[in-house]
Amino acid sequence: MQQSKEDLALSSANGTTLLSLDDDALMAVLLRTRASDHPSLRLSCKRIRDIIDSFQFRKERSVQGSAEVNVELLSPFEQYKKTSSFREDPPSEDDDYFRDHYDELGFIYEYEDYYFETFCFRVFVDGRPLHKLKTDDFQLQVRILPLQSPFWSACDCYSQELCDLGTSLFTNSGEPKVESLKGLIDPDFGPYYLLYIQEFMLPYEYRSLESTVGPNLIKSMLWTFGGWYSIALYIPYKDTQFTMEEADARRYREKFTFRDEDERTDEEIQAEEEQQKRHEVLREQDMRQFFKAGFHQVNDRSIIETSEYSYVFTTPKDAEKPILSVEDALNKPIARKTPTKPEATGLARELQLFVKKKAIEWNGMVEELKRLRDPSWGF
Repeated sequence: MQQSKEDLALSSANGTTLLSLDDDALMAVLLRTRASDHPSLRLSCKRIRDIIDSFQFRKERSVQGSAEVNVELLSPFEQYKKTSSFREDPPSEDDDYFRDHYDELGFIYEYEDYYFETFCFRVFVDGRPLHKLKTDDFQLQVRILPLQSPFWSACDCYSQELCDLGTSLFTNSGEPKVESLKGLIDPDFGPYYLLYIQEFMLPYEYRSLESTVGPNLIKSMLWTFGGWYSIALYIPYKDTQFTMEEADARRYREKFTFRDEDERTDEEIQAEEEQQKRHEVLREQDMRQFFKAGFHQVNDRSIIETSEYSYVFTTPKDAEKPILSVEDALNKPIARKTPTKPEATGLARELQLFVKKKAIEWNGMVEELKRLRDPSWGF
């Protein structure tokens, strides 16, 4: 029987043929190996171990579609144990608290909803446990809320983003009120739940649009909750697509930037506009990552023009479809706000600041005249 390329690569790992290759050729061979073979390959020699453990290797595996992704939700009792470290006695499935507050999915909150933080999952990419990384490197947080009254109250008690989502897209009884979402919930499927992906941040090596890790991880997570949601929603963010250099630069600016808005130079204004354009590119990249996983944009003009956020959604039927190619994801149109007039610079800005200064001086003079005419005024 003819050996596959992967088997040939593995069979030569202990010989001289594989190690005689240069680094690029050796990586090209290792990229096609199975993740289950990586532990053995790591033990073969330091050179192979360094390649397999490198940032570039993980990135190339994800771009080529070779990265193997797996998502598991911890059992309710495992979730309970994770949050019971404060107890003096070892947690048990016979604990009254566990039996009263957990069901087959997890902890039941006030509105019969659920919340799963990163530690509630086991997430592996090529055997690497992402759920054990720092929160700056990986986050996966999911809320599941019943689409029933009082839906707005359930959304409002968690975050402003979720509150805005709930009131913008649904009625208080949980029914879609925008055209993009109407008719999508299967009337034969119940009870009805919203799956809200609250946080989704991947390590830097998986953040390019060409990477298959993000879409496959999203789909795997949706399959994990199969039967527990009628519609899934996510708010795309620029932060989740930052490169390592951009993330470091942003932390620096937040720490050391204190300039008054009127004191900015034309160069600083132009730099901020360029930064804003880059942020929009990153936000749309995050959106297209979800397009690859079968999501669609809420493109109602009433939402696009007035909401601070963009929204993407999917249904259980979409989860069954294969991920889109980069080309197909790029070809999906994105609805955008009507462009606004750019901030003035140069003489135009100097005139605006001059008028603003004179208006402030005029208002101050008027207040002083009122005080002089009536000494009791303002006291």
